[in-house]
Amino acid sequence: MEITKIMDLEGAVNIASEQVNINISAHGQHMTADINRYPFNQPSVILGFNNFLILLKQVAKTLNNRGLTLTIMYKRRILCLIGRDANPGLLSRIFRFEHIQLKNIAVLIGFLLRS
Repeated sequence: MEITKIMDLEGAVNIASEQVNINISAHGQHMTADINRYPFNQPSVILGFNNFLILLKQVAKTLNNRGLTLTIMYKRRILCLIGRDANPGLLSRIFRFEHIQLKNIAVLIGFLLRS
């Protein structure tokens, strides 16, 4: 049995390097990760994509259990919601993404191809 614990968060952090630029902010039970630059098309990242999906599912489950929601954005456009407030659509259900809501497939594909 999963124990649900509602948490409140507050703060912001920027993760930046030559290859990565991600702004993360939190207020209450909502967090936002705005990805401005991420090398998703590099071989080392592509080889780890399956592990990334497994990790994403685990994070979504943990966030849901804690009553938290994370909005993942790419260049200020929403890619997906994960956690408590996510409402999985058909594609999420097909891929068994519990607590993950894909918001904009075109932006998501662009993110994966152009990052």
